Amino acid sequence: MKKEPIAIMEFLLLIALLLCLIPTGCKKEAEHKSAHTAQSLENEQSGSYFTIRVSPKWHPQTQFAGMYMAIKKGYYADHKLKVEVLPYTPIEQQLESIRTGKSDVVSMDLLQAIKLYHDHKELVNIGQTAQRNSVFLVGRKSRGIRSLNDFNGKRLGIWRSSSNLITKAYLQDYNIDVELVPIEWSINLFTQNVVDIINVMSYNEYHQILQAGIPEDDLFVISLDLPDYSIPDEGYYVKEDFYRQHPKECRDFIKATMDGWTYAFTHPDETLDEIISIMQDAKIKVNRSHQIWMLKEMKKVVLANPALMGKLDVNDFDKANHLLKRTKTISQDVKYEEFYPSAHK
Repeated sequence: MKKEPIAIMEFLLLIALLLCLIPTGCKKEAEHKSAHTAQSLENEQSGSYFTIRVSPKWHPQTQFAGMYMAIKKGYYADHKLKVEVLPYTPIEQQLESIRTGKSDVVSMDLLQAIKLYHDHKELVNIGQTAQRNSVFLVGRKSRGIRSLNDFNGKRLGIWRSSSNLITKAYLQDYNIDVELVPIEWSINLFTQNVVDIINVMSYNEYHQILQAGIPEDDLFVISLDLPDYSIPDEGYYVKEDFYRQHPKECRDFIKATMDGWTYAFTHPDETLDEIISIMQDAKIKVNRSHQIWMLKEMKKVVLANPALMGKLDVNDFDKANHLLKRTKTISQDVKYEEFYPSAHK
């Protein structure tokens, strides 16, 4: 009987130790979950930051590493900017969001943006992420696709959005007669042999095809990074009146984003860890090897011309204008200085 108080004391001690351990575990989990919002909380508490809400063209992935690393490393905060990355929505909803003031910045392809400016004169370019074209047209040699002429009479999976403009222009210029099958951003119809050819991005769907088990030597690939079609893809856009009211903030946003890209390319492991964590928080299926591929390919896209990093080159713009007029997508040239007001800043 005399030993019972000792046993009870040992039991209570054990419970106390366990209770001490539980908060530690919770704290670590909370720290992990709040890693992406720490900068935002700091900005909110300050009250002196200018908020920019960005609507990206796709779900979180390494394609947007520059923006995510600029948030993590405080590059936006250095310019007194608080950047909020909004959840992905289709382009029609993105445009509605920016028109109604629910977002401030949208990412889209150059050709698509010039067409929109021609038709509505509302969105202007504030910075160009991509400095080269990343579109591939891919077919399987084992299914009879060994040259461009083999496209004739076949089925080509093409994106539903205006990101398909460069593909349509290329096919039109070479008088290729294919059946265009609208697809979402998926390779399923290609891997299941529903379509014979598919348009893909070099940094994304092309690698997914390889990961699906299709041998690279069985693929016939046309890169549209050709002299007449080397029109860069993604850039950042705002409403014209937003730029007029906040030109400095727009320029600072691009500067910080490009600093984020520089950091991402020089710290790939840290960048991949951050992006994968963001994807997991967003409940997005993660494939690390695919994100590694994407970061390496995005380096080629963003740094194709290091001297122009983050800028819209007038030669690329003129080439885009010419292509859109040639294909009767627009009726008259869009002026560079109006479309890209930062040109002379």
